[in-house]
Amino acid sequence: PSNVPQTIQKLLHEETVSKRLRNQCNNHRQVREVGSFNGSPALYFKWENGITCKEWLDKVQQIHPHVVGFNVRLRAAMAIAQTLSQFHQCSVAYNSLSSENIVLTPLEGDYVAKFIDLSEAVICNDEQTFKEMMAS
Repeated sequence: PSNVPQTIQKLLHEETVSKRLRNQCNNHRQVREVGSFNGSPALYFKWENGITCKEWLDKVQQIHPHVVGFNVRLRAAMAIAQTLSQFHQCSVAYNSLSSENIVLTPLEGDYVAKFIDLSEAVICNDEQTFKEMMAS
């Protein structure tokens, strides 16, 4: 297909962002390698336990609308905010924040939020440009 070079570039970008975050932020789905699957470009990721935030919200609404209180929802929101903060500390703008791109995993009464799909993330090596980008 004619879009293979573009696909490869997108996958390599996702790998680059993953490597940038690897040492300082482990709250993203880490790329293990760029390769191919059945002749098409592919990324191989580290497996992450948990469910997407969308699935979690649906589950909370359907199964426990009155049981799952404000504190539980707040802990999930705080985990998401912490992960976003870690990205920003690494000068990475995530740019794909949606309930489908966040995996929540319960951990000792709290949650861990991991971001998946780094294809739209932007690495900014210049602190001033990063601040300007985040302000807009």
